[in-house]
Amino acid sequence: MMMAVLLIAVGSCCGLATDSIPGGASVRSLQVKLLGQKNNSIKTSWPGIGTWFWVAEEFRPEGYKRFIDLYEKHSNIRLLTTSIRHPVWVTDPKVHDQIKAAAIYARAHDMAMVMDLDVRLARQAFMDKYPDELQELVELREVALKDSGNVVLKIRSQGFVDHYTFCSEKYRPVSGRLLRVYSYFNGVDDVQEITRRCKIEQADRTAVQVSIPCTALDKGRKACVMAAFKLFTPDVFAPHLAEFEKTILQQYADVPLAGACKDEWGFPGRFSPSSSDLWFSEAMADAYAKRRPGHDLSRDLFLMFKGQKGKTGARAAAINYYMQMFWQRNAEVENQYYRSIKEVFGTDAMAATHPTWIPFPDNREIFKNGLDWWAVKRDLAQTDEGTPYCVRTALAKKWHSPLWYNMYYSGNIRSYEKEIWHSVLGGGRLDYHQLFPARNWQRDPEWMKGLLKGSLMRAENRIQLLNYISTKPIDCPVAVIFGHPSALNWAGPGFADVGLKVTDKLWKAGYYADLIPSSEI
Repeated sequence: MMMAVLLIAVGSCCGLATDSIPGGASVRSLQVKLLGQKNNSIKTSWPGIGTWFWVAEEFRPEGYKRFIDLYEKHSNIRLLTTSIRHPVWVTDPKVHDQIKAAAIYARAHDMAMVMDLDVRLARQAFMDKYPDELQELVELREVALKDSGNVVLKIRSQGFVDHYTFCSEKYRPVSGRLLRVYSYFNGVDDVQEITRRCKIEQADRTAVQVSIPCTALDKGRKACVMAAFKLFTPDVFAPHLAEFEKTILQQYADVPLAGACKDEWGFPGRFSPSSSDLWFSEAMADAYAKRRPGHDLSRDLFLMFKGQKGKTGARAAAINYYMQMFWQRNAEVENQYYRSIKEVFGTDAMAATHPTWIPFPDNREIFKNGLDWWAVKRDLAQTDEGTPYCVRTALAKKWHSPLWYNMYYSGNIRSYEKEIWHSVLGGGRLDYHQLFPARNWQRDPEWMKGLLKGSLMRAENRIQLLNYISTKPIDCPVAVIFGHPSALNWAGPGFADVGLKVTDKLWKAGYYADLIPSSEI
């Protein structure tokens, strides 16, 4: 199936993309084939991209028409990256039928949809089929032991939310279990596993409570209790994950989509992550054991968390192996999804949107995806919000994309009018997210009408004329290479430092620079 692409707009003098061309025909845009695009999946003028979030209105009979009609009338956007913000699952036949009707209507109005069909929008079906392949989070908590009696520790479970949890409950805990208990002297010396002598008083989705009987030998010691909570979301290392996601895509093979989305993939995002809560699963433990024969992930999680006297190097090595496995698996899931999109919808189908989440290379993004951005294949380099420009330009080169696209949003239209020119100067374009934060932002696509009061669409039309001559990524004479393992290793001084102070100074001085992880070398 051929991908719908944006065609260069005419009639830019009035800010609209609906003027007539010679001969009396009325078009929203013109298509131009570009040379030198052998390595690029998209060989025509670059698509203008907008976002579309489905809420209750879109699921009413013909409820999708208002949005498409407004975008057709007031913009030159022809590619809509579409996702659901409503309590339904994409595996529901009724949802499929509504998406199909909308896709047909969009095609008839000179637009095409790239639909979000990620497994997180089918979590219930995945759990029903593979209940043993859900993600776990291990919470590691310390307690001081006594020389007699019992010490009780209760660890409560956590739940997580993001834009994928609109469809149902958050990434809620569904079960809990005791994984391990270790005893040690302060300073983490003489480490002993004491799991068997502990009494489990509670182990369910809400909490794990353990009673530890103490003796005189426990005087001066501490214990680390490791509770594993299974969450309502597929395990990143789930053996059947890729197969299941492909079946979702195949369910929509009869829909005239321009492609499919996987947005901000990774482990559930945490806004205050730390090494006291680490991702885990039995499948993940198996993968770790294959990478490090003779090593047990459960034991090494404790080492990563606390360290151990005389094992500074061993701790750093364990974190390095864990985090390398972490980011490589996330990239593998993304890239398999990319390949499945092509197999189901055709080689010209669009794989969208961005792999970035926060989207800043700090501890939040590290514990989400391990900064896998450079290894995640896309047809067009894609980022979002405030992703550093040095990342955007590097991704454009990695994916043979003459331009990068950044999904941008703001609470007022004037911000878009500034951002669009910043993007052009940095070698990119805007992917238009609806106004946010804004009142009723999900339910009111009328904001497109507001664009006509300013100069945004007029600027967009002018900028797209550059597509005739801009066929290569912007030149960056400097490449800044950061140590990927060091940036991911919370036991070292380089944690979450990717060299942005260097790239910022270079850009400010007028030297465009690409930021590249050492894993790419």
